[in-house]
Amino acid sequence: LLLSACSSSVPMASGSDDTDGKRFQAPAPNMAALYIYRGAAGLGGGEAVFTPTIGQRMLGGLAPRTWFRVELAPGQYDLRCLGGENQGNLVVTLAAQETRFVEIEPGSGWVNYRCHLIEVSATQGRDGVLRGSRAAALN
Repeated sequence: LLLSACSSSVPMASGSDDTDGKRFQAPAPNMAALYIYRGAAGLGGGEAVFTPTIGQRMLGGLAPRTWFRVELAPGQYDLRCLGGENQGNLVVTLAAQETRFVEIEPGSGWVNYRCHLIEVSATQGRDGVLRGSRAAALN
């Protein structure tokens, strides 16, 4: 079920969902918004599809220049990125009405690619989202 194959094709959200997410609207009352995105293909795992998770929830696959927006209740979340040689992780604490951005960066491994999760500024995150397209989440 892991979507970490070496392919740059993932199911995409509708055009209206993509446009809505790029408006960067505030999350619903008493919720937080989290964007997880991939930038352009780079060295080491460039075209690979990575699978981000939030706790036990698998979001789906992210290819280069794709992203997800997830609204979550305030709290602490264990984010993971499943890749060929590793499982990158990052813990984020979200407050109500907050919007945060996490980038998945590919990296070279011994045999396969690796993935890394990095929290970025709102300016950098918005730029990354605007350069991409919204992927369809599994749930």
